[in-house]
Amino acid sequence: MTVLQTMWGKAVAVRIRARRVFVLGTVLASLLLVALPRAHALDPDRRISQYAHTAWRVRDGAFAGAPSAITQTTDGYVWIGTTGGLVRFDGVRFVPWLPPAGKQLLSPNISALLGARDGSLWIGTDAGLSRWKDGDLINYSDPMGSINDIQEDRNGTLWVSRAQLDDDKGSLCEVVGTKLRCHGKSEGVPPLDDGPLLCDAWGNVWIGGSSMLTRWKPDSSRTYPIKGLESGGDFRGVQALASAPDGSLMVGMTRSGPTLGLQQLVDGVSGSLLSHGD
Repeated sequence: MTVLQTMWGKAVAVRIRARRVFVLGTVLASLLLVALPRAHALDPDRRISQYAHTAWRVRDGAFAGAPSAITQTTDGYVWIGTTGGLVRFDGVRFVPWLPPAGKQLLSPNISALLGARDGSLWIGTDAGLSRWKDGDLINYSDPMGSINDIQEDRNGTLWVSRAQLDDDKGSLCEVVGTKLRCHGKSEGVPPLDDGPLLCDAWGNVWIGGSSMLTRWKPDSSRTYPIKGLESGGDFRGVQALASAPDGSLMVGMTRSGPTLGLQQLVDGVSGSLLSHGD
């Protein structure tokens, strides 16, 4: 396992709270290793405290607002979305991103980022979706809405989840040309709050909700209610999703308990949620 893979895994692990809690200083410190020509395996005999690190804080002027999203594009740059705009990191310097003349993002409040396989950077804001590639910025303003998450499936299709809608087009959308084709309740997509998405190797889109987990395809869907989340309250339920090497799905929730915390969905669509810690 490379240093970058190990450190990036740590960033995914804190994603449960990453949208609202400032943890980016430590994550970015680890990502300094991106600037190295090669990544070498970690020394198993060395503790993490033995590695040098640097932290950057909002109050030190590194960012115009609190960091809320992070990704890396194929050219090696790390991009940080904040409540006050987009920042590019090359391993040494933070440079505020500026749009080309005559164009701008739909909002400076960045809520989600994705570095796609074709080298493009997808930018989710509280007012809609944008794409940055080869010096050109494209805004996907039809329909609008706050973008919760952005994922790319095995075929290269981009999927986004929306919230705070002022239309009835649905919460789950795919990018088609220069527009978004959205799917809603009539197609088995539940209303979305602030939950994550995940595209698995079998063409499913997994959707994390406040009290459930949904597996969705254009021709089928299934919802898994999660015991312990039905009561609602001031928490967001499912906040992190990841595919495990054995094909199962890891589900992270903000509340602990026998059926909460970190869970595993096994045996594909017919599996059950199993506890991995209280």
